[in-house]
Amino acid sequence: MGTYRGRRASTGGRVGWRCGGRTPTRSGSSSSPLRAGPEDQTTRSELALAYPWLGREADATREVESAARRRSGDLNRENSARYTAAEVYTTLGRGRCLSHLEHLLSVPSFISVPGLRVDPTWASLRSHPRFQRLVDGKGSP
Repeated sequence: MGTYRGRRASTGGRVGWRCGGRTPTRSGSSSSPLRAGPEDQTTRSELALAYPWLGREADATREVESAARRRSGDLNRENSARYTAAEVYTTLGRGRCLSHLEHLLSVPSFISVPGLRVDPTWASLRSHPRFQRLVDGKGSP
């Protein structure tokens, strides 16, 4: 799991706001205080980002995979889903995040190599050889 507390606090604040001021707890209950519809991508993305910090790895993975299935040919929606997936997999400590970042750099999107170099979200990846090749311009894209 990632160690960047700023991201954790930020995600927790956003989730708390969406819960009407209540912060989700690690109660072991599988029900969510959020009532997100299947097409509410913003809320579902926030859930995917919050679940790893609540110890709910399976739920985070489910939300990411669900977002991947909901891609409807809309480039912005696909890029957003891939970015969320990269963030979630980074938080969970999985290397799968790199394929999402490589894809985002290979298409018109809102991320850039300079952004990857300085964004603390990706701090845990900076020593990974594949990430280093990516930010040095020698990666897959």
